[in-house]
Amino acid sequence: MTTTYQRNDGISEQLRRGRAEVDRLRDEVREINDDLRVLAEKQATLARTEVREQVSLSTRALGFGAGAFGLANLAAVFVFLTIMFALWVATPMWVAALITTLLLVTCAAICGFVAYRMFKRISFTPKRTLDSLREDVTWVKQQLNFNAK
Repeated sequence: MTTTYQRNDGISEQLRRGRAEVDRLRDEVREINDDLRVLAEKQATLARTEVREQVSLSTRALGFGAGAFGLANLAAVFVFLTIMFALWVATPMWVAALITTLLLVTCAAICGFVAYRMFKRISFTPKRTLDSLREDVTWVKQQLNFNAK
């Protein structure tokens, strides 16, 4: 027959083990919390970097577009005047001007299409960051499900 002292000693041992388990779980929760905080900071840094890259791409595209526009306007004046004067030799002046105008409109349409394609690539949504966050949420859910078992 067990004595009261022995039963109390067994209970106190169980309480010690329970406290140790609670302490261990508290430490694990702190570690997870710290890891999540670090992960959130890194995700924020990644998002800022990704947006900066897109702003840089936009700035370069605008710079090249503006430079091309200015130079193209200057060159177009001389090129199309040359074409018009060359055509004037073989056709009436109005026909030469019409052909030159159609050529100019065609070139402008091509430049506009190229600029449209460049701007279409620009996105201010940090897609890589969002994908990474989705992966992190999936991982956390898996960890919670694993630990619950």
